[in-house]
Amino acid sequence: MRRGNPHIPDPRPTRRIPEPADHRFRPLWRGMAILLLACLAPARAAPPPTTAPGPIQSPALVERRILENIQLLTGNNEPQARIIGARGLLHMSNPAAWDRLVTVLRNPADPPARLAVCQAVADWPEPRAVLIEPLMELLGGDSTPLRQAAGVALARYRDPAVIARLLGVARDTALPNTTRQSAIEALGAMGDDQRAVEALVGLLDNSSPEIVSAALDAIADSSGAELLDADAARRWWEENRSLDTTAWLRSRNEQLRARIRRLESGNTDLTSRLLAALRNSFLATPAEGRDAALLDLLNDPLVEVRSLGIELVNANITDRKSVSGAVAARVAALLADANGDVRRRAASVLGDLRDPAHVPLLAASLNRESDSRVRAAIVAALGRIGGPAAAKAVQPSLDDSSPAVVRHAAQALGELAQAGDASSDVARAAAAAVLARYAKIKPGDAQTREVFLVALARIGDPRARPLFLEALPVGFAPTVRAAAIRGLAAMDDGTSAARLRPLLEDPQPRVRLAAVEGLGRCAKSDDDLAALIDRLDESIEREEAIRLKAWEGFARLVKARPPEEAVAWVERFCKNRVDPLVQTRAIELLTDVDRRLAQRDPTPPLAADVKERLGDAHVTLRRYSAAASLYELAFDAQQAAASPRAGATVLKALSAQLAGRDFDKWQALIARTIAQSGGNGASLDLPAVAHDLEMNLSDLLVAQDTPNAAKLAAVARQWMQQAPSLSAEGRRSLEQLCTRADELAERQRIVTLIQQAADASGQSTDAVAELRRLGPQILPSLADELERRLVAAEPDDPGDGRLVELARELEPRWSGYPAGADAASRQKAISALRELLPAPPTTESAPSP
Repeated sequence: MRRGNPHIPDPRPTRRIPEPADHRFRPLWRGMAILLLACLAPARAAPPPTTAPGPIQSPALVERRILENIQLLTGNNEPQARIIGARGLLHMSNPAAWDRLVTVLRNPADPPARLAVCQAVADWPEPRAVLIEPLMELLGGDSTPLRQAAGVALARYRDPAVIARLLGVARDTALPNTTRQSAIEALGAMGDDQRAVEALVGLLDNSSPEIVSAALDAIADSSGAELLDADAARRWWEENRSLDTTAWLRSRNEQLRARIRRLESGNTDLTSRLLAALRNSFLATPAEGRDAALLDLLNDPLVEVRSLGIELVNANITDRKSVSGAVAARVAALLADANGDVRRRAASVLGDLRDPAHVPLLAASLNRESDSRVRAAIVAALGRIGGPAAAKAVQPSLDDSSPAVVRHAAQALGELAQAGDASSDVARAAAAAVLARYAKIKPGDAQTREVFLVALARIGDPRARPLFLEALPVGFAPTVRAAAIRGLAAMDDGTSAARLRPLLEDPQPRVRLAAVEGLGRCAKSDDDLAALIDRLDESIEREEAIRLKAWEGFARLVKARPPEEAVAWVERFCKNRVDPLVQTRAIELLTDVDRRLAQRDPTPPLAADVKERLGDAHVTLRRYSAAASLYELAFDAQQAAASPRAGATVLKALSAQLAGRDFDKWQALIARTIAQSGGNGASLDLPAVAHDLEMNLSDLLVAQDTPNAAKLAAVARQWMQQAPSLSAEGRRSLEQLCTRADELAERQRIVTLIQQAADASGQSTDAVAELRRLGPQILPSLADELERRLVAAEPDDPGDGRLVELARELEPRWSGYPAGADAASRQKAISALRELLPAPPTTESAPSP
C-alpha cells in the first residue's frame, strides 16, 4: 500500500500492462495536461528560517518567554499559532524550554499541541536530542496522524542511534503493525542517509508480508527507483550502496525533483478535468467503439485513468449491459496492477461479473496479495461469485492477519452457503470453518462477532443456535445482540418468539428493532400479536422505524390468520384510534379479508360486516364515494340474509352519499330501498333520513354553497313527497331549510344580475330589465355591490354609474353620487341608501321573565 499524497501518480511501472495499439483518447487529455500544468503549477514553499540564539538573558525573562510560547502551544489557538509556540521553544537555548516540549509530547490530553511539536521538529534544521525519546513513544500511540507526524519528526535526526532504534521497532514482532509501519515510514523519510536505506533493505527478509510491503514502498519512495518486488529492491541496493555521499545526495536531489514534477502533474484540478474530458469522450463514443475505448482506458499508464476505466465497466454492469470477454480479461489482468486501489477496484468488478471462470485467478491473487484492503475486496468478490471453488478459496482468509479480511471472509462464506442448499457440502464446510473461527474472536471485538453471527444465521447450521442465545444478554454490544436476535428468528425451533418478546422493551433501539423484525418472522401465538400491537402505539414505542417494522410483522401475521380471527385482530388494533394511519392500515387488512371471503362459496355473512367496517374506515378518511359503495354492497348482502343491521347500513350509505355530494346516487338508493320494501319505505328510518338531510343542508347554507344547497333542497322536497309518513314536525323543519336554500339561490341570482347590469356587454340590458321587475328587494344586494366596488377602488368605472342610476330609480328618495366622487362621498351616499331600506325581518322571541 502506498502512503503519501493520493494525487501523485505512482512512480513504479504498471505490472503486466502492454502498450495499447490505439491511442485515440491520448491527444485530447495530453494537450489538456500541458496547458493546465502551465497554469496550475504550484510555487515551492521555502524552508523555515532559522535564527541564531540571542544573548544570555535573565532567568525571569527566560521563564516569561517560555510561558509565552507554552501559551501559544497549549492554548485554544489555531494550528499555525501552536506551531509558532513550539518553534519558539525549540529556538531557545535553555534546556528548560526543551523540557517543556518533552512534557507536551507526553501529555495525551492535548493531541493538537503534541502534533504541533512534531510538525515544528520536522521543519527544524537541528532538532534537540532530548525529544527523541518522547517522539519514539508516539510511534506506539493510537493516533494515526500523531504516529505519522512523529515519524517525520524523527527523520530530521541524522543519528545512527535513531536509525538503529527505528529499525529495532520495525523488526519487533511484539509491537502492532501500525507502530512498526510508522517506524518504516520514518526510515523512508531519511532517504538521504544511506544507513537508513540499508536498514530498510534489511527488512525485506521479514516474515510479515505487510512489513515487507511497507519497506518496499519506503525504499521506492526514498530512491525514486522502479521496484516491483523485494528482489528488484535488493538488486538496486547492490548497485548503489557503494556511492559516496556526494553522489548519493545528488541522486537523492534528482529523485526529489522528480517527485515535485509528479506532484505538479498530479494536481487535483488537472486530474479532475482530465477525467471529466475522458468520461465525456467515452460517453460520446458509438456503442460499437466502446470496447476499444474501454481497453484504451484500462491500459493507460496513469492510475486515475485506469480507475476511470474500471468505473465505466462497473457502470455497464449496473445498467445490465454486457461486458465483452476482452474487457473482462483486461480487468482481470489488473489484479496484478502496481497500484493497490486499482487492484481493489478490479477485484470488486470481477465479483460483480459473477463469472466462475474468474475464481482461479482471484484465488491466486488472494494468496500473493500483501494489501489487506485488496484481499478484503477479493474475498468479497469470491463470495458474490459463489460455488464450491470460491468457498474453498475463501476459507483460509478466516485466519488472515487483518480483521477486516476475516470479517469479509465470514460474510462471503455466509453468502456462499445461503445461495445453495443448507445441507450441501459447501454449507457444511462453511459452517464448520466459521464456527471454529468464531471461538477465537476476542471478547471486545464486537464488529467481528456481529459479522460472524450474521454469517452463521445465513448458513443456517443448528450448531449456531447456542451462540445466538449466548450473545443475547445486555453485556454484549447492541449490534451483536441484534445479530443474535436475527439469527434466533432465522433458525426458529418454536421457542424463539417467547425469547424475543421481552426484548421488545429493551432500552437499545437497535435491539428492539431486531426483536420486532424477528417476532414478525417467527410469531405464532396471540401473545406475539398483542406484543406487536403494543409496539404500534407511539406512546409506547417512540422510534418510527420500529413501529413500521412492527406493522409489517403484524400485517403479515394477521393476513395469515383465518378471516374470522383476522377481523377480531383488526378491531383490537383500531380500538379507540381514529387517526388516518390506523384507518389506512385497517383498510389494508380488511381488504385482504374481503378478498379471501369472496373466494368462498357461498359468501358468508361475515363478508357484509367486513364491507361495513371498510366503509367506516373510508368515512373516517373522508373517502365518501368509496364508503358509500361498500355500504351499499353490505346492505344488499344483509338485506338478502334478512339481517337486522340492513336498515342501519343503508342509512350509512345514504349519509356517505350526502357527505360526498352525490345526490343522484342518493336518490337512486332511496328509490331502490323504497321499492324493495313494498313501495312504502318501511325499511327506512325516516326521522334519521330527515335529520341527515337537515344536517347536510345546514352545512351547505353555512358555507354559502349555493349550487349544492339548491340541488339538495330539490332532492329533499322530492323525498318528502315519497315519504308521506314523515312527521309534520320533521317535514316543517326540513321545509324551512329548503326555503332558506331557495332564498340563498335567489340572492345569488340577484347578485349575478347586478354584476351583469354593471357590465357593458349584451347581457346588461336584460339584467337591468329583470332587476327592475324584481323591484326594491334587490337594493340590499345592490348596496353591497356598490360598497364592494368602492373597496376595489373603481370610481371611474361606467358600470358604477349604471348601478347608481338603477338604485335611484328603485328608491327615488336617494340622491346617489356623481361620477368621479371621492371615496368618502361614495361611502356616505351608500350609507344613506342603507338607511332608506326597510329593516330585515327578525324572529320574534318570547318576552323575558
